[in-house]
Amino acid sequence: MIYTRFKDKKDIEKLGVTPLSDNIRSDQYFYEILVFTGRRSNAGTKSKIQFILSGTNDETNVRTFSDAYRKIFQRGGIDAFIMGVPKSLGLLNYIRIWHDNSGKGSSTSWYLKYIIVRDLQTMENFHFISQQWFAVKKDDGLIERIIPVASGIEKRKFSHVLSKKAYHSISDNHLWFSIFSRPASNKFTRVQRCTCCFVLLFTSMLLNIMYYDLSTEAKSSKKTHGSILSIGPLHITPEQIGIGIMVELLSLIPSLLIVQFFRRIRTRQQISAIYKTLYTIKPFLQISALFFAYCIRTSHEDEEANEYIDDNGIDLNNNEDYLHSIEYDSLYNFQSRKPVNRLNENELANARQYCLKEIQMWSIIREFFIYLTFLTLICIIAYSNRDYNSFLQVHHLRKYFLNSRQINYDYTKISTINEYWKWLENSFVSNLRAQQWYNGDTPRNLNGYINDKSNRIIGWSIMR
Repeated sequence: MIYTRFKDKKDIEKLGVTPLSDNIRSDQYFYEILVFTGRRSNAGTKSKIQFILSGTNDETNVRTFSDAYRKIFQRGGIDAFIMGVPKSLGLLNYIRIWHDNSGKGSSTSWYLKYIIVRDLQTMENFHFISQQWFAVKKDDGLIERIIPVASGIEKRKFSHVLSKKAYHSISDNHLWFSIFSRPASNKFTRVQRCTCCFVLLFTSMLLNIMYYDLSTEAKSSKKTHGSILSIGPLHITPEQIGIGIMVELLSLIPSLLIVQFFRRIRTRQQISAIYKTLYTIKPFLQISALFFAYCIRTSHEDEEANEYIDDNGIDLNNNEDYLHSIEYDSLYNFQSRKPVNRLNENELANARQYCLKEIQMWSIIREFFIYLTFLTLICIIAYSNRDYNSFLQVHHLRKYFLNSRQINYDYTKISTINEYWKWLENSFVSNLRAQQWYNGDTPRNLNGYINDKSNRIIGWSIMR
């Protein structure tokens, strides 16, 4: 519970709608931009990301994604921004997006899943599907791409739909996995999910305790094994199978009820924070925003996006403080727009070469430490049990079997096959098992011992 509460607070920090820092007061038209970062290893970035959005009527200047209050473009994150432009761009055609590779270490790379641009005047959505790395050391090494607006066929493409559905099914629909991977914008919190898991676990334990005696009696009452299902050492009776099914059904029902209760809880209807922000711009946007929010419904094809954009706009008032208060923040920036910082081809090639050398260097270092660890383990295993008595033991057995002290059966002096067979029959074989004592008595309780009466053979004697 402590972990889930801590992660819920961290999820709240990820929420928020950020006005772009380069918005200016003369802007009359506004777009909402949702950026979906992938969940691959090192998918998040700390590099500065800039873009140009182009439509049929116009295109924007170079715009910059930034937020002074929270970390953006984290692994698996969804970041929302408000962009102001002087006039409508018309139907959007493409977005040119890049970063300056200014992050440190693994934070230079960025994996972009897709971008959704929403016209806040018409509530029309435009999808830009990427599913590519922006990294000098991955794939084709590009950090700048032109992403065209996705058609209906591209949005229904199998690979795109599979990646969204699979992630959504695991991160939200699976009760246990969702504790660790729950989407930040989902209203079903980690604490509530953890509560449902404990209810399911404790209910199942209680029912198993109640039916434990019945299961034991059913197993002991069977005199024959005809009606028992046997799988190796496991024996299962039909009564035990029935009890198991009954326990699962009885424990599943209250768990499902609690899950649906938490999923259907809704907070008091409030005006979304994005509209609170838009009200400060122009009075007519208040009327148009409310009209389109309540009369025009968005598509529900994208479950991941609809968790962040619902029918009534973005809801940021669910148990969190709005990170960008209107009292201190504004959609406008009175400073002039900063110059564009883009890498040219030579800088990009040098950065890629440097990163590839760095990767190769770390690969060599990692391989060196792996071999060093392997060699250390071998030395520990080989030399950790060295003892002076082991030398004496080996020395004794060699002298005993090779008969180096005798003249007739000395193994070290064998030079012909006949001498070898003579040694094998008259010395070696007789010494493999305990023989009679010096006084002719039969040895007792010495099965498996060799003829010295003190060492025992483990297994069989094998000659190669």
